[in-house]
Amino acid sequence: MKYKLVIHLLLLLQITYAVAFAQSGKADRDEYFRRMELRAIELSRKMAELTGSEPVGIIKPRAEEQMELLSTETNLPPMVESSPDSSSGSSVQDSYDALPGPAEDNQTIIVKQYEDKVGENTLFSQSTTEELKGTYYLRPSFVFQAPFESAVNGVNSLDGQFGHGIGVVVGRRIENWTLSARFGHTHQEFSNGNFYLGVPADGDVETLSFTANIGVSVPLNQKLSFEASFGLGFTTVSHSLAMVLAPGINSLDVLSDSGFSYELSLFLDYSFSERLSAFLGYRLAGIPENKGMTIAFDSVSTHLFELGLGINF
Repeated sequence: MKYKLVIHLLLLLQITYAVAFAQSGKADRDEYFRRMELRAIELSRKMAELTGSEPVGIIKPRAEEQMELLSTETNLPPMVESSPDSSSGSSVQDSYDALPGPAEDNQTIIVKQYEDKVGENTLFSQSTTEELKGTYYLRPSFVFQAPFESAVNGVNSLDGQFGHGIGVVVGRRIENWTLSARFGHTHQEFSNGNFYLGVPADGDVETLSFTANIGVSVPLNQKLSFEASFGLGFTTVSHSLAMVLAPGINSLDVLSDSGFSYELSLFLDYSFSERLSAFLGYRLAGIPENKGMTIAFDSVSTHLFELGLGINF
């Protein structure tokens, strides 16, 4: 009877112990790791005795940290760690479903359009006249002179006819600037059927000029350019005047003088090859007065139209 009582008591204690520890899975787990720790410490002590080193002390597990993820938006709910009983798949899906969707109404798409302007010709981006046509140039030309009146001081004036002449320009280009020297010669005839007391008169006027000019050349495209210049120089002028005083009696006066003169020039130059070009120009030139012993001619401004060729090098 005592033997059966002892067995029953042992069974009761074992059942009680099993029930107590079965309700706390954490206690069984801590006990399991504690025993493993004791075994590890014991083995470390024995290895330290064999090797002569210090044994490992008590291993203290790191305390568990409870982390709570909060959303950066104030209106979003915090992300709470899922419980052990819930599945990982449903927890991730629930967290994803809790996120707000894209605010399509508040999104603004800014589209930038860029315009390609490479290759456009402007005065600031294209090549200079010096690069397009060369540093030096030579321009021979034919000159057509518009008629002008030659006024004789205190007497009368003489009506001029169309004149003609030649001109040569030697110049240098510095980017879009020009420095040049011009040599020119013009000739024009004039007449008046009632010059003095019913006496007719006729004659001519010749000029020989040298002018130093400074100007600017603006390239309009790869071939065409516009040029304007202004110059000061020295001009020699000669007048001849013939009158019929009586049948068989003629009077001829020839007088020459010289003085400072000016020129204002406008040109259009077109290049039809690398070295050659053609130009059309207008020139306003001054002729100084011509004073003689008996008569004197006033100074006058003339209008010259030029057509010529340009040699670039």
